Amino acid sequence: MNLWEFLVPLTKYEACLKRKRVNHSRAREAIYRIFLDFENTFMSVSSLHKKLDDYYPKKVSVNTIYRHLNLFVACDLVLLIQDDNKKAYYILVDSDAPVFNICPKCQAIGVEEVTQAQQKMLCEMLKPSKHNKTPFVVLHKLCDKCS
Repeated sequence: MNLWEFLVPLTKYEACLKRKRVNHSRAREAIYRIFLDFENTFMSVSSLHKKLDDYYPKKVSVNTIYRHLNLFVACDLVLLIQDDNKKAYYILVDSDAPVFNICPKCQAIGVEEVTQAQQKMLCEMLKPSKHNKTPFVVLHKLCDKCS
């Protein structure tokens, strides 16, 4: 075990495994730790696969990554955002009612900064649905490059 494995507590991750009655997997834990290390970063499956090569010594198939990501989304550990072209991006859930922006021209995705008052109002307005346990907002606006 290396120092990286001791730096971040995995309480939400472990609660997810217990709730879903899933066995521990080193590959699954490595994928989740990548999300913890790149906290406010959107990752596609291909970018996650590349990062996994750096962190995890064994090869992990793309199908395995998708299966673990589906578990993380079901446990509300990771959010799934799709752009207008239906390309999927994943980001760690670290706050209630996060706000994201997608540029309609270049499809760039980012995290929008909101104040505490706005965050509280969003949490009151948005209720979790059966598909998305963590409510979130997606704004479609031009990014700085395209405006």
